[in-house]
Amino acid sequence: MSKALSYEMLKKNYDIILTNNDLYHESDCNLFSILYLFRRRFPSGKKAPLYSRELLKNPLFQKYRKNVNKIAAALNTGKSIREYLPEDINNLNKCRFTNSNKDHLLTEWGITHIHLFTRQERKLLQERQENDDKYILYSILTHDKIFFIDIQDHTSITNTQLLDIIHNNLTGNALSVFIGYNDNIKGSYFDKKKIKELRKLGISFFPKINEQGTSYTSGMYKLLCYHSYTQVEEQLKIIARWIIENYSYILDAIHLKYPNIKQVETLDIHMGFEKKHTKFTHVFLFTNIKKAEPIILNVQDFQPIQIINNILKQFDML
Repeated sequence: MSKALSYEMLKKNYDIILTNNDLYHESDCNLFSILYLFRRRFPSGKKAPLYSRELLKNPLFQKYRKNVNKIAAALNTGKSIREYLPEDINNLNKCRFTNSNKDHLLTEWGITHIHLFTRQERKLLQERQENDDKYILYSILTHDKIFFIDIQDHTSITNTQLLDIIHNNLTGNALSVFIGYNDNIKGSYFDKKKIKELRKLGISFFPKINEQGTSYTSGMYKLLCYHSYTQVEEQLKIIARWIIENYSYILDAIHLKYPNIKQVETLDIHMGFEKKHTKFTHVFLFTNIKKAEPIILNVQDFQPIQIINNILKQFDML
């Protein structure tokens, strides 16, 4: 997890430069949760764009259609849309469930927003005192799809209309990965002021998003994140126990490759995973011995790593 959020990887893949953010001292759980939200906040890689019916009917879509088309074309081909993201995209504190200044649409329902203009264009608009940049493209995304919800202004941060649009378009399997709809709890209407108060207090709420009483649970993403982390942690413990139980096999493999090594008292063992597309295929054990090259033991069809793979795919961490 720390490698995926390292200074080098963020600079190379996302043009993000960390400032005063030493993630190496973060706990594994914190790193997991930051990456969990980061993957939803920053659309990257090749993604098929999907459009809501409400967006297509929105006069703002007709006005800014060329802008949206540029963003969609970049995502459709896997090009970076870094230039269309918020100025503070390099602030990973926004990807913390515990941050008081967090993006609530992101932490509660996985909704991110994309600017319709590049950073340079936004600067020019500001200099000319034009307010076009007050409109942003709200979206939710998976590892291979992005759903453009609607173009609205920044005040929509406390607007449950976005949830209603998502709900109205949840047909077929294209958006089946979106989680949060609750058919068993009767929702209540909350105005923007009340929503802000509840968020400040850290209280989950069940907003009624339409006349039928459809409800989406706030804070669901936090629960899902920590649940998936716990599952991954358990599988890693299983791998550790497997290493202990198969220690003699590992020693035999070392002696087979290095017959001149008479005795090995301790091993420094590290795990690595081979990744093809969005799937881990094998687990590797790296063993370091003095005066010898690192030994790589390939363990194929290892069930714990397949379970981890499924968990990470389910929550779009790959």
